[in-house]
Amino acid sequence: MSRHTLTFRQADNMKPARAELDAEMINTYFDEHEKITDGVPAANLYNYDETTVSDYPGAKTLVVRRGVKC
Repeated sequence: MSRHTLTFRQADNMKPARAELDAEMINTYFDEHEKITDGVPAANLYNYDETTVSDYPGAKTLVVRRGVKC
């Protein structure tokens, strides 16, 4: 590990940029979404929850290069 400057890191599912959202940004998103989907039949709208989607599903620790954030 030290020979190749590798280290262990805990896997995180939430990106830091997603955690920086505030209520105004979320409201703006839904206002735009409402404009875009106006006139689209409900049968053509799909819901997708990406709560459990991650780059490494099931991984609790990763081997990464030392000093790399992502």
